[in-house]
Parts: sequence; structure tokens; C-alpha cells
Amino acid sequence: MIFDVYNKEYYIVTFLSILDLAKKEELRIEQEKNFQQIIIEARS
Repeated sequence: MIFDVYNKEYYIVTFLSILDLAKKEELRIEQEKNFQQIIIEARS
């Protein structure tokens, strides 16, 4: 584990990391409709 406590900073760093990986096309992010689950998959 990187963080011992899940706080606001943890969520911000995680969110920004996910966005960065998606930008680099290492992740695929999908959501069918508003307010539905967001699916994040690693690209192979």
C-alpha cells in the first residue's frame, strides 16, 4: 500500500493518475450512460 489512510489527497492522486494513464492510452475508460458505472480496463 502506498497510503495508510484514504483521504482527499489519496483520491486526487488516484484520479489524476487514472487520467494520465488514459491520456497515454494505457487505460480504456468507458461509461454507457450518465450516472452509470465507469469501467476502467488496462489496454494490452
